[in-house]
Amino acid sequence: MSEAISSPDRDRDSKSTARFRTALVLSASFPLLAGFFAAWYGLFLAIAIVGLWWLIGVPRSFYWLLSVIGLAVTPFAVWIQGLPQTRVVGSNFGVRHWLANDIVIASLCLAAFVSLTEILGLQVRRSSKFWSAMAKLAGTWRARARRIEGDRGGDDTEAHPSTDLFPKTNP
Repeated sequence: MSEAISSPDRDRDSKSTARFRTALVLSASFPLLAGFFAAWYGLFLAIAIVGLWWLIGVPRSFYWLLSVIGLAVTPFAVWIQGLPQTRVVGSNFGVRHWLANDIVIASLCLAAFVSLTEILGLQVRRSSKFWSAMAKLAGTWRARARRIEGDRGGDDTEAHPSTDLFPKTNP
């Protein structure tokens, strides 16, 4: 005879199934909506965003970071492509500043997707070792920065041998 699944296990399974279905609906509908609002560029960008989310398991904080960087870079793109020469911006402003327009679309698509994943409580588990390696590298850089700060302040750096990235070897 088969054993009955206990109630907590059944609840956990039903919640994970519901989240998986929600993730699938979001993955299918987000590129369509982005394509509707941002044309072909938005469609292809949204497919790339969803693909990275599923395949690599890009964390939400990375999407937020890219979105903020994109918005911060946009004024420089406008400046590089030329500021308006008159007091009134003409109809060709958007055509002449396509790079800034595309950067803003990318930033807003990233922000919209990560907002939806946070609202819906979705997070793909990291399926690759890339992000754990990046976290380890960031920790190593922080430790190195602390060691350098300690060298400036006169602290004993030998107290933390694991933070020594470039150990001194005697010939």
